[in-house]
Amino acid sequence: MDNLKTIPLFPLTILPLPGEHVALHIFEQRYQDLIAHLENTQTEFGIPFVREKQNLKYGVSLQLERVLTRYSGGESDVEVRATSFFKLHSFQMQGDGVTYPSGEIESLEEINIISLRDELLAEWNSFSQMFVDKVNQNDTRLLHLLHTLDLSPEERFRFLKCYDHG
Repeated sequence: MDNLKTIPLFPLTILPLPGEHVALHIFEQRYQDLIAHLENTQTEFGIPFVREKQNLKYGVSLQLERVLTRYSGGESDVEVRATSFFKLHSFQMQGDGVTYPSGEIESLEEINIISLRDELLAEWNSFSQMFVDKVNQNDTRLLHLLHTLDLSPEERFRFLKCYDHG
């Protein structure tokens, strides 16, 4: 596939939405190495969503915004900003002389709720009351919906996996 690219990965049980800022505490050496790489290159990295130690093939790309605190033992607190969802095509624990994971991803563009198929509509039914109460009826973008509903990472994943069919 022509639209695949390889980026560093940091598997976690969170799934921030594009536009959200997240604070992370970095304590493992391999992720300290990742943060040093990001500071030097200003490149993106990805958080593949993990549930019960199983990588579920989707995640979010992020940019390092800033290092909030550096600790004497090498740990740090950082702020990152989610930029877009992705589908994970391959995963390597280490490679090319680095200690942190990497993988090939395919960026997933924003899609309109109206264009989704039956899977999203089935998931939608479980959130319909929240939608009626909170969502601006003039904005049918999926990202707007997900921000508005304040969903858990697991609930966000249920929507994200529908990208395969959008």
